[in-house]
Amino acid sequence: MQTVTRGLVALNYLRTLSPFTNDLALLSFRYYLDRLTSVVGAVGVGSDANTQSVSLQRTIPQGEGFGYDATAGRSGGSGGDGTFGRALVQVNAAHAEIGAEYARSIRGDSRGLSNVSVAGSVGAVGGSVFAARPVLDSLALVRIPGLAGVPVFANGWLAGTTDASGEVVATNVNA
Repeated sequence: MQTVTRGLVALNYLRTLSPFTNDLALLSFRYYLDRLTSVVGAVGVGSDANTQSVSLQRTIPQGEGFGYDATAGRSGGSGGDGTFGRALVQVNAAHAEIGAEYARSIRGDSRGLSNVSVAGSVGAVGGSVFAARPVLDSLALVRIPGLAGVPVFANGWLAGTTDASGEVVATNVNA
């Protein structure tokens, strides 16, 4: 019999002493819709502020696939009341990571923040030259001569499938 944890409650407390004293408490509840997707509700209370937010999140994979985070909330305190939001999506393709983000806080005269990114790498190993997602630590070139379409996993995530020559690059491998 398999047991599945569907929810997680977290209570955090932080006390800052320098350069000024501040207390902050955060209570959050995460409910898993499936293995990768969750809804998060959070309430925070500080010395002179409070915040409430809700998020819909899909974990950004280490290998190929996509993930996102959409968050909306409100805050209040000595600086006034306001609302905020953030949307992020990232697609990890075979040869690049493509992402877009937009965030905005509405309090007084505020502006949004937007970001679009494309990242990748070019490498050479043992006579093979390849384009791949960014290499953060180490990489592995997996060779299965003559076998195309073989799924390869690294750290429990799908790193990719072998190409027509039987090769795939795993870019998120620990050194």
